[in-house]
Amino acid sequence: AGEPMQYILGSQLFMERELLTRPGVLIPRWDTEILVRAALERLRELPSGEKAAEPGRAAETPRVLELGVGSGAIIGSLAAELPGLTGVAVDLAPEPLALAADNFRLLGVAERLELRQGSWYEPVPETERFDAIVSNPPYITTAEMADLDPSVLAEPRLALWGGEDGLDCYREIVPGAWRRLADGGWLLVEIGWRQGPAVAELFRRAGFRGV
Repeated sequence: AGEPMQYILGSQLFMERELLTRPGVLIPRWDTEILVRAALERLRELPSGEKAAEPGRAAETPRVLELGVGSGAIIGSLAAELPGLTGVAVDLAPEPLALAADNFRLLGVAERLELRQGSWYEPVPETERFDAIVSNPPYITTAEMADLDPSVLAEPRLALWGGEDGLDCYREIVPGAWRRLADGGWLLVEIGWRQGPAVAELFRRAGFRGV
């Protein structure tokens, strides 16, 4: 009937860990492990004593914000890999927040990650600073949506469609990052396979270096 196997089985392997899956929430994909590994690489390179997030916080305790947490695969895996990591995870819908909470408990990281409901930066005051902001936002274009496999269309449209050109979410995420990143912090996002130049230009226009 076109129902994704991960919904039927109720789980998916991600970063060599079993995560719960549930209808109504985007299924974690192995492609997204690239984003997690890129974030891990940068968080592990943070120099001790040169972080401007919170006074007195050591480099071994990075703080991360995830926008659009979904199943919790990204920030949950980061916290599982980095025992000192703390963070905030935001999502607009209650279904992903509930599933992320279950996965955080499954990974043993629930006490270090706070869940907040809202649209992008809405529930995150500008007084909060993070060493990294990570996101796998909806980025499928209107034209691409028409050609998606039926099993993909069984996943929530809210987590797939990124507007006519697929870039709507980046136009919100990129400009708001400056006011919530610590000095030397990183904004890391997953993108569609043809969106590299366009998203990179959004980063450069916002003043980011090392794009």
